[in-house]
Amino acid sequence: MDKYIPMVTPACVRKILLSESVYIMKKNRKVQVATEEAVYEYYEKMEQVVRKLDNRFFDCLQSCRVNLDKIEKMEEQTVFLAGGYRIFLGRD
Repeated sequence: MDKYIPMVTPACVRKILLSESVYIMKKNRKVQVATEEAVYEYYEKMEQVVRKLDNRFFDCLQSCRVNLDKIEKMEEQTVFLAGGYRIFLGRD
């Protein structure tokens, strides 16, 4: 059985499977979870979300975890992910 991130908002409750998650990012006071089909945002502390992740998620930025299984290529400090997402990395 695949692990998941529970997303709870006033409008709905949803399970986001880790295997479907492309990246997880802290954006202001919300957590943004991207899948190949959609991007979900909800209020949660990033530390609580990180506890639910497994070893396929890599900390590429201070507030961003990327699913290593969803990386298509890396080129010139840019990570190209499934679903057309791009994450720009700093020099370090």
